[in-house]
Amino acid sequence: MNCAVKLIIGENQPSVGPGLISLLEQIRDSSSVMEAAGRMEVSYSKAWKIIRQAEANLGKKLVLRKSGGPGGGSAQVSPEGLALIKAFRKTEKQVSEFASKKVLLNFKQ
Repeated sequence: MNCAVKLIIGENQPSVGPGLISLLEQIRDSSSVMEAAGRMEVSYSKAWKIIRQAEANLGKKLVLRKSGGPGGGSAQVSPEGLALIKAFRKTEKQVSEFASKKVLLNFKQ
């Protein structure tokens, strides 16, 4: 028996969830918000909206941007963004493991 858990963090509205974390991971891997958005099948403007909203809610810069030039621009996930990815994935794993154990324990009773 498997148990699936979707972790969403925020006060009045979600600030951090799987969508933001996946977007940050794609930016980390591609150095491009445009490429990351394409991989996730969301528009470039929607990707930036997600990033800006999370940054405003968290009070931290998650993506660092380098303006384009002859070679084009690039983006990097900030150190705070990288720490957020790591903390979210670790917490997500712990919550999933806990939920799976609880479901199995309750099921066997």
